[in-house]
Amino acid sequence: MAIEGSLATKIATGVAGTVAIAGGGAFMAYKALGQDNITKYLHSLGRELATSDEDWSLIKKNYSLDKEDSPISGIPKAAIETKLDDLKKWCRNHLKEEFSHEKAKRGDYNLIQAWCTN
Repeated sequence: MAIEGSLATKIATGVAGTVAIAGGGAFMAYKALGQDNITKYLHSLGRELATSDEDWSLIKKNYSLDKEDSPISGIPKAAIETKLDDLKKWCRNHLKEEFSHEKAKRGDYNLIQAWCTN
């Protein structure tokens, strides 16, 4: 009887471990698929990402007129004609970041919204 009880315990432990591993894997897959990023956040605000030459032309114009000398660190407005690719790269990198409600409340995404959307 002790052997049967021991075997039942081992089987139950094995099943529980398998379920835990499968459940953890499913959760990780769900999190990866459902992960909010800044792009989704901007879409929820009705903002569309800049994609066309026309979009970037307007952004470039507005950037050059901004009150700050460097609206984005390392991309001075006086050099936007030659630094537009740097701005596009900055946008691509920031749009991939995971979204945080706390950062949104602080206004951390205002630069992304201003310079990466139309």
